[in-house]
Amino acid sequence: MIESTVLVAIIIGVTEAVKRTGQLPSKYAAIFAIFIGVIVMLFSGGDVVTNVFEGVIAGLTSAGLYSGGKAVVTK
Repeated sequence: MIESTVLVAIIIGVTEAVKRTGQLPSKYAAIFAIFIGVIVMLFSGGDVVTNVFEGVIAGLTSAGLYSGGKAVVTK
């Protein structure tokens, strides 16, 4: 099973990389982060419902962590 802290860091990195390529508008970054979290957790094995739930939590955490950090730095 993937550690949640590692998963959040991976999601932040992948989301930011895709945003910088111009393939993902910023307004869809949170949805993309949730999608990536769910996909990664589904491939980790175990109970599907639990993995989807943990993937959604990791995606929401990474989106909130990134936007919160960005808000602090820009102000």
